[in-house]
Amino acid sequence: MDQNTIKTIEGVINYTFKNKALLTQAFTRKSYTNEHGGEHNDTLEFFGDTVIGFITTNHLLNKYKTITEDGYFISRLDQNELTNLKADYVCKSALSMRMRVMKLDGYLLVGEGDKKLDIKKENSVLEDAFEALVAAMYIDSNQSIASIQEPVVKMLGLDDEDLGELFEKVREAYKSLTGEEKCHISKFEFDGEGLVIRMPIVVSKHRIGCFMFKGKDRASALEDALLKIEKAKKGKLIQFLMKIRPSDMESSINTVQELEQKHFISNVEYDYESIETDNMITWKASAVCTSEFFDDINAQEKTTFPWMPNIDKKTAKKMAACHLLTSLFGIDNTIHLMRLAKTVQDVKEDFSDPQYMELLAQIIAYQTTENEEMLDDYIFNLDWDLETFIRIENKLESTLK
Repeated sequence: MDQNTIKTIEGVINYTFKNKALLTQAFTRKSYTNEHGGEHNDTLEFFGDTVIGFITTNHLLNKYKTITEDGYFISRLDQNELTNLKADYVCKSALSMRMRVMKLDGYLLVGEGDKKLDIKKENSVLEDAFEALVAAMYIDSNQSIASIQEPVVKMLGLDDEDLGELFEKVREAYKSLTGEEKCHISKFEFDGEGLVIRMPIVVSKHRIGCFMFKGKDRASALEDALLKIEKAKKGKLIQFLMKIRPSDMESSINTVQELEQKHFISNVEYDYESIETDNMITWKASAVCTSEFFDDINAQEKTTFPWMPNIDKKTAKKMAACHLLTSLFGIDNTIHLMRLAKTVQDVKEDFSDPQYMELLAQIIAYQTTENEEMLDDYIFNLDWDLETFIRIENKLESTLK
């Protein structure tokens, strides 16, 4: 690596190496040393990973800590938020992105075989180089964290953000929407275009769906969360979701239309197929959608139903709409109820609740016959709204305490 290249890299990372050979080694792949000799960066990666983790933790501690008048330590972010934030900063996609942002990806020294494979573009290779570079800085500074703390913080892009206030606003907005004290925000994920965060929609301790928010960076993803939670509040989303019957075919098409009219989902598409057997035409359908609000991974996957006799086109559409709603909102509750029903030992009768009593009859039958399939089929085909699911799940859970 020539002196001009070394000076350029040092200018970008805001650190001047005393031992220039360490800098060159940090950018050298094993494939290059196999052809030209010298030392590669494999072992440096190992030490760099640990140093980056410590510097990131130290930075988060200093940024979000508060010492009370009584001398106690508190943090503006909770443990879950700090864990996810740290994981986001030091993950493969984040480190490789920072190498590209700093325009250091072009300086890697690789062998001819790696050149043909265009290996410099691979995230894992760029992550390795970032870790090796930080390890080289640490060794060059006589293993002084204080000497490299500021340069590494800038390399990681940690100095640009103070997310404490935004996290607090999102927590308060979520509490206002759902009434829940806890707000579980996932770690930030890269989707190829920007950052994505997910937030389970929890009511009365039961998950009824999952929000999804996006942005070009962490701050804008949290701002997107604030904006959409406010829209959800104005549109009375929670009240609407609680009345949805994921397994109710008769109302499924209208429910999908209403969700689309309220702009909670969009781009709803139905696909139809038909076959003729015994001079009769039978239909099947699938439905997909996208959403700015919900984690719509399941809703973007078309499900192929088996052919069933004497299904007209409208019924096929109802089945498809029903599956779409179940994908978005019903799966977690159905599975949770199935698990609860198989766990309950001492059932408590409540004759004032006919839906609960019907389920108890199925649970008792299951305990007698151990026929899981029969119980699962019964629960899967329930046409309860989400409010009823939650009410009855709470009753069953109370028997386990």
